[in-house]
Amino acid sequence: MPVLPAAHLVHFYSTPEGLAESLCGFFAGPLKRGESVMIVARPEHRQAVDAALRAAGVDLTAEIRAGRYVSLDVDETLDSFLVDDRPDREVFEARARGMVLGAKRRTGAVHVYGEMIATLVGRGDIVGAMEFESMWGDLLRESPFPLICGYPREALEGDLASVVDGVASVHDAFVATRSGRRGQPGASQPGAVLDVPVGPEAGSALRRHVRDLLTTWGYDDTGVLDDAPVVVSELLGAATRQGAERVALSLTFHEDDVVMSLLDDVRHELPPDEEELADAGRSFAMLGLLADGWGVERTGEGTRLWARLHRHAST
Repeated sequence: MPVLPAAHLVHFYSTPEGLAESLCGFFAGPLKRGESVMIVARPEHRQAVDAALRAAGVDLTAEIRAGRYVSLDVDETLDSFLVDDRPDREVFEARARGMVLGAKRRTGAVHVYGEMIATLVGRGDIVGAMEFESMWGDLLRESPFPLICGYPREALEGDLASVVDGVASVHDAFVATRSGRRGQPGASQPGAVLDVPVGPEAGSALRRHVRDLLTTWGYDDTGVLDDAPVVVSELLGAATRQGAERVALSLTFHEDDVVMSLLDDVRHELPPDEEELADAGRSFAMLGLLADGWGVERTGEGTRLWARLHRHAST
């Protein structure tokens, strides 16, 4: 099972079942080890996660009785943190610190998934969402633990896209499972390249470009069409953290896969060190089995990050 770093992570989901499968992969192991897990989510997500954990062999009745597994309604929990409809730091300090750090002290480790910030965004309270993110960030810096913030994938498109880009940018990484089954891409068939400046509209432009191209090329598999925009968002986020001002996205076919490669304009004289590769690995610890492989390399033009998705062509 994948092991999450003690970090502030973001997870985009499509369906309750897909979300449950991913979270079960992250949380079943810790529960079986006697560690604490807390979930703050919509009712249908909580039900799906409970069912997935039981199917994975977790005795939820025993875990709940022991206080190691806590599942809370997102609206009720969020409202308990608000004063006059705004996030209140004193209330947050008292409630969040007690719940999370108390669970960590009891079992030695705590793992948290929450949808409160996405709920604030959905309510139109963007300022409140950013304030709430800041509060969680302060708590994480004081006592690190894995915190996954869940967002619906449809938030990556439309009027909320730039807002979600801004909120997600304060996280350390997206959460995806990476696989070493295949190596760096070799010779690939020609695809398409898009060159864009890094800025507020870059994420939306790249996601739209990826979906349009895959649809044009005959990709009708909803998994690929959903996964590709999320992966390209992470590639862009990694390039942005490196200080890139422009990026070139390349999509190519390689055997039975689609390879997405993002070349930034940050030039380095040395190859990536172990710390940079580890950071790239954490960035690709994402959403179940998204990327079939990934890599980072230095070129004379800049740093190239790539990810491979399994190709499902229409028949």
